[in-house]
Amino acid sequence: MNISYINFHINRDTAVLELNRPDRGNAFNIGMIREFTARMKEVEKDPGVRFIVIRAQGKHFCLGADLQWMAEASSLTETENMQESLELAGLFETIFFSEKICIAIVSGNCYGGGIGIAAACDRVIAEKNAGFAFGEAKLGLVPSVIAPFVLTRLSYSRARKLMLTGEVLTAVQASHAELVDDVYEEGSQDLLVSDFCDRIRAGSIIAQKEVKKLLNGLTMPGYRKELKEYTAAIIARSRISQEGREGIRAFLDKRKPAWRDQ
Repeated sequence: MNISYINFHINRDTAVLELNRPDRGNAFNIGMIREFTARMKEVEKDPGVRFIVIRAQGKHFCLGADLQWMAEASSLTETENMQESLELAGLFETIFFSEKICIAIVSGNCYGGGIGIAAACDRVIAEKNAGFAFGEAKLGLVPSVIAPFVLTRLSYSRARKLMLTGEVLTAVQASHAELVDDVYEEGSQDLLVSDFCDRIRAGSIIAQKEVKKLLNGLTMPGYRKELKEYTAAIIARSRISQEGREGIRAFLDKRKPAWRDQ
């Protein structure tokens, strides 16, 4: 039986992409990355779609990369490992450089790569009880492929602190840091999305596409050529590094990694 990792429907001018691995906290593996990217590219070609809403099934928005998938990286060749890392970087790129207006609705926890998805969007709406954290360093990993997109929202100094410590931000704290645009009480998210979309509809579609292209070009002019391969290579190396393997295995075994005892 084929399992869809991304639920998908279109309502008038809005495409809704819903992460659908609730039993894994919507953590992504390579299958989910590929399906998500394919759906984004499919919607990008639809002239009737103006907005893309990204939300999630279950308790959490996205807990980042599935660590079981990451653990399996050690069995991949160097070329295969790099290819998967490029595909992960490509997912965030596809969202960030979309001509559509992308809106993330975050409920529950949003960690690591989940923050990458949100940060690549034009608008981030978070439920009051949502939590945000970069936990990669605690696992011996590096949040490399999400970093360019995160830095379009967070200041350098704040990103450095959060990526080094892995501390958890509440939705309100994330809003003060400008990682989140709006904080909602449970049940009011659709009203916030509707209000934002109505304000966007007052503008010219063509002009808004050009605005996004202008700002994206000014923010990351060399991303596709240099940064994509650079960041993908870093995560590819950290996935199969000694500390990366130990950190992931320790998490899966529910124990402290070896470096915590040093």
